Amino acid sequence: MGKAVEIYGDQVEALDMAGRITLCSMATEMGAIGAFLPPSGHLWAFLEETTGKRDHPYPTADPDAEYVQELEFDVSGLKPKIAAPPRPDNVYDVSELEGERVDAVFVGSCTNGRYEDIRLVAEILKGRKVAKGVILTVVPATRRVWGRLLREGWLQVLHDAGAIISHPRCSGCAQGHLGMTGEGEVQLSTANRNFPGKQGKGRTYLCSPATAAATALFGRITSPEHL
Repeated sequence: MGKAVEIYGDQVEALDMAGRITLCSMATEMGAIGAFLPPSGHLWAFLEETTGKRDHPYPTADPDAEYVQELEFDVSGLKPKIAAPPRPDNVYDVSELEGERVDAVFVGSCTNGRYEDIRLVAEILKGRKVAKGVILTVVPATRRVWGRLLREGWLQVLHDAGAIISHPRCSGCAQGHLGMTGEGEVQLSTANRNFPGKQGKGRTYLCSPATAAATALFGRITSPEHL
């Protein structure tokens, strides 16, 4: 609690910028005051694309840095995960909870509302339809993301699949209109928190965009491994 966290390793190095932002976005949920990853080619390319230059100051740990605590995790065989109510750390393999019926799926937030996240959902849903009785809400994180999805036709794909598409905002993750649940409803969300009341009066599970898309297709919690 209350510490700055540096996250590094081979799997982290392989993450694109969307994955890196998702990882750092979850720092609050682990009790940290902040998280950072060692800079890489992904970061420099992103900065050059967004600012026009690559030369930016970036904090890095000294070679002889001393850490309060070091934790090592083997994530090479990690399976799709899902966080069940009422906490983000109430985590299971998606396969353990498969089959539970859902009323709604929310794709968006600062955690998983980027271009790569929503494009993945659109790729899975292309030529298909959201399950009958399921509300799929898609909320891009920024105007830049929304514009790119529009230009490349991905918003049309989502529309054709039956999704409700909002303008960029926090929406249900900040108790906004779209993405809220009613009494007794079950929702899958790509946001970062599922505390009681966070997204309405219903029960919210947290998952990846791929799991969200698979679940929207079948109307029940479904692992993307089946796609």
